[in-house]
Amino acid sequence: MSGTSTLTRPLLSLAFFALAGCAPGEADQIADAQDCLDRSTADTALACLSKVDGVHTSGAELVRCSAYFIDQGFGDPARLSQVAEQLKGDNNGGGGNSTIAALSFMAFSAQKHDKATNLEFSTKSFAACQASRSKGMVFLSSMSRIATVALGLVTIYDPTTGVPPTEQQIKDGLCTQDPTARSLIGSATKAAYLQNCAGKDNPDPVCQEYAAAVGAGTTDEQIGDQLAGNLCTP
Repeated sequence: MSGTSTLTRPLLSLAFFALAGCAPGEADQIADAQDCLDRSTADTALACLSKVDGVHTSGAELVRCSAYFIDQGFGDPARLSQVAEQLKGDNNGGGGNSTIAALSFMAFSAQKHDKATNLEFSTKSFAACQASRSKGMVFLSSMSRIATVALGLVTIYDPTTGVPPTEQQIKDGLCTQDPTARSLIGSATKAAYLQNCAGKDNPDPVCQEYAAAVGAGTTDEQIGDQLAGNLCTP
């Protein structure tokens, strides 16, 4: 499948609203990069990053944020529909189980990259998505960040085999006591909660888990500990 997903395409169009605040040259760069992404596939998306070199507006950051997701195969609508199905909260008993299920689809685990590269790209994507100020992409990138960090702790998992991560592997990673990983998970949890979940009238299961973790912790590590503890509880 070529082009961006049904979710990514509308989000990319939001960047045009930021063009009014850009210098003429920057606006041209962002428009060119968006056109590049619109025609890209998972094999070519990262090449579009060079088109916004040196530009750090919200529109340029949205391009960067989206490029990493397309590179990871999120241009396939079926993948995101699986996440959306889990976020309804009526599968697998809802709550933590549906959150684990959603996270298993969100990990950066592209077969063409090794585990370290996928983890690096999740870091870059999360930073760019936050800087883009797109609430939807901050939310998605938080799940990808948490899932990828957790998967990095699962020594038996190797993305180059082409086998997708399982829910159990994501849970095993989350349940591993690692202060650095817990801090990274806590940081992603807090950012997503503050930018996307806080104040929602009908929060989805992931936002409910984020709220519980942020409400029970102060530091990033404490928030990560709380989230992991909640999701590791049978």
